Amino acid sequence: MRVMKKPVIMQVFQLTKETRKDNSDWPRWMHIAWNRSPLEEGAVVPSQFPRSDGTDTLRVHTYEGFVEVCFGDYILCSPHGNLTVVKPVEFEAAYDVIPEWMATD
Repeated sequence: MRVMKKPVIMQVFQLTKETRKDNSDWPRWMHIAWNRSPLEEGAVVPSQFPRSDGTDTLRVHTYEGFVEVCFGDYILCSPHGNLTVVKPVEFEAAYDVIPEWMATD
């Protein structure tokens, strides 16, 4: 038997030095993840927590544990709210950006 994985539309955020310094353009789900307890799955915290100066990278608390998010990496949010970290090369190879009109929030 063979199967093909169903397409899933995910929300994405790319961490850059600029988006780290200024969170005004963060999507709503990133703000929610930022405000979770650092020990809660789905939380996004500074990598230097609790002594962050706002210029460090981030860590995502996934079901597999904490995952470092380097500048340039992508954080993906599934329809179920699960967060995944993807390196730029993997992102470019595996994902296509879809037009806004196709996105269903």
